[in-house]
Amino acid sequence: MEIQISNVGGAPSGSLAVLIPDAPWLSLVTPTNLASLDPGQSTKVALSLHPTADLPLNRYEGTIVLAAPQTHVTVPFQVRALASAVGDLHVSVADDYTFYVGGAPLVTNAAVIVSDPYTGDPIVKGVTDATGTLLLTNILEGQYQIDVSADKHTSFRGSIKITAGTVDEVKPFLDRKTVSYRWTVVPTEIQDNYRVVLQSVFRNRSADPRGDG
Repeated sequence: MEIQISNVGGAPSGSLAVLIPDAPWLSLVTPTNLASLDPGQSTKVALSLHPTADLPLNRYEGTIVLAAPQTHVTVPFQVRALASAVGDLHVSVADDYTFYVGGAPLVTNAAVIVSDPYTGDPIVKGVTDATGTLLLTNILEGQYQIDVSADKHTSFRGSIKITAGTVDEVKPFLDRKTVSYRWTVVPTEIQDNYRVVLQSVFRNRSADPRGDG
């Protein structure tokens, strides 16, 4: 990882001391003390990243300090430890009917999105099949965010970890929306006054668990 350093002022910079965070996976390739830069001159600071096999797969933040005799400059950085190994994720989506209806049916046609926990960018997505399950394959090892949604259900959001060479299991639960509300505005005999009536509409659980009830 390289950083370009330039003297854009009108006088020599003086000798530069390079200070980096005390991290076992980070070291300087270029010297810790750089020669003075004349106006218009440039140089590079090079760092080496050497993560161990057991380094947690997270994002790491730090600051590089370039200290001159009369001033200093700080350069923030972010690096991300990633793995090249992949694993699979098996998703089983349950709702109220899974526990109260015969056969323990899972939720079909539920949308599943696995996203990067730092950027929020979708990594992989799919829809549960007729069994209420979904298998997502070849996901890079690490931590992710999972979002699950389905029609007439609440949504689910959580964190998951993908382990290389295995099939990780996640079983999100979605509350089934068995009650809906309708607002009715009823005119009264007094001008410009209204009576608001809230009607609760209950769905019949004894009906087809995949129907509207």
